[in-house]
Amino acid sequence: DRRGFMKRHGVDPVARFAGALGPLCEAGLARVEPDAIVLTLEGLVHADRVLPSFYRSEHRGIRYS
Repeated sequence: DRRGFMKRHGVDPVARFAGALGPLCEAGLARVEPDAIVLTLEGLVHADRVLPSFYRSEHRGIRYS
């Protein structure tokens, strides 16, 4: 929900996460809609690979148990 994100954080998530969204959209794993950023069916299947794209670099690759 782009509007909700903007309201909470003061920035459009498309602008904030442009570096992550570009490759995901090009790979067919996500798409940007006027009101939302949406994972495609393929993106949902691979959500465990998609979501770390949005993590801060210091939190990528960490496994919690």
